[in-house]
Amino acid sequence: MKRIITFVFAALLSLPLSAQNETILDTGDAVPDFNIEMLDGSTVRMSDLRGKVVALNFWATWCPYCVRELDHITRDNVLERYEGEDFVFIAVDRGEAKQTVSEFADRKGYRFGIGLDESEDIFKIFAEQGIPRTYVIGRDGVITGYVLGYTEELLGELVAKIDETLKTN
Repeated sequence: MKRIITFVFAALLSLPLSAQNETILDTGDAVPDFNIEMLDGSTVRMSDLRGKVVALNFWATWCPYCVRELDHITRDNVLERYEGEDFVFIAVDRGEAKQTVSEFADRKGYRFGIGLDESEDIFKIFAEQGIPRTYVIGRDGVITGYVLGYTEELLGELVAKIDETLKTN
């Protein structure tokens, strides 16, 4: 009986995880043009970023893995290694109000570009669900890879993909 309960529990846990992998845009796909309202009030147009490698991260303040990932990026100065490179990192908050995101980012000390996607229209271009999710986009506007989830190993994969894209694209 214990074995059956364990199997059923494991099966139930796997359902949401498999649904989280539903990706709409994938490696090799061109990213369409759209505008990102930034936390500082400016607007970034994706087509204006052509010629740069872009890491587009989707996150939310309520997502513990998202927060751990962004804390790690901040704490270990991960983005500083790309200073002077044609590289842009934008963390797009999924589905939250500007004030919520602003207060959270201030409290955490985040100093990178933060975009807002309160309606989740931008996120829905890329995926149906599942965060944290970071896409690496080449200078030509084509996705060179993405990482879904957060562990130190996955962050290492993301950094390696950014490095590779900066060298080859």
